[in-house]
Amino acid sequence: MGFVSYLASAIAYLFLLLVYFIGIRKQTNRAFLFLIIATLVWSATLTLSQIGPSLPFELITVTEFLRYYTWFHLLHLAAGYYIDRPTRYQVTNPLSPISVGIIFLLSLVVLGLNDQLVSFFNLQAPTIIQIGWMLCFSVLGLLLLEQVLRNTAETDRRSIKLLCVSAAAIFGYDFFVFSNALLLQRIDYDFWSARGIINVLAIPTLVLAAVRNPRMAPDIHISRKFVLHSTTLFATGFY
Repeated sequence: MGFVSYLASAIAYLFLLLVYFIGIRKQTNRAFLFLIIATLVWSATLTLSQIGPSLPFELITVTEFLRYYTWFHLLHLAAGYYIDRPTRYQVTNPLSPISVGIIFLLSLVVLGLNDQLVSFFNLQAPTIIQIGWMLCFSVLGLLLLEQVLRNTAETDRRSIKLLCVSAAAIFGYDFFVFSNALLLQRIDYDFWSARGIINVLAIPTLVLAAVRNPRMAPDIHISRKFVLHSTTLFATGFY
């Protein structure tokens, strides 16, 4: 199941990458592009992890972290953090871009020291620290989603509603998977495998959100009919 799920996600985001370049006029904001590429790399890595010799979990974790960070950057844009320069560098705000960047760098440092930390604290599960970080990132994503809703005026919430649906689905499911893993000290393979499908299902609302919200992708121009037909075609082909 895991191979099919993540392969479907890799194909879907590769297709979305092609759609992005077809529908774009000029590139001034690459946040949406970075998210697509990061998710594509994540999906491809997890697909490869399902066949042959298992890939190091540290490598998988790096792709997880990069996918989360590109999501954070996109949510920061949608929440308006980059409009007012001081808010971008507000260290006292744990959700500001600079604070999230520091947390991201800290996670990479801890990942590099994972074996030493597992040995020092005599942890039974060698991947428990990575699981803890991914749980923290899923919570951080949900908190940033709340900031997007709070910082958007009532009259403009229609433009970010679909972004919120996509982000809530991805971060909400990840929270469920990693909180369960942290509780049981191991990752449930069935729950883990379904993450690829969750990311595929988030594509239609994510693309429409990018079209509606100029903060996310101000120069992308894709019709809703094109998104609907493309998604239907892909889903039919995959089935």
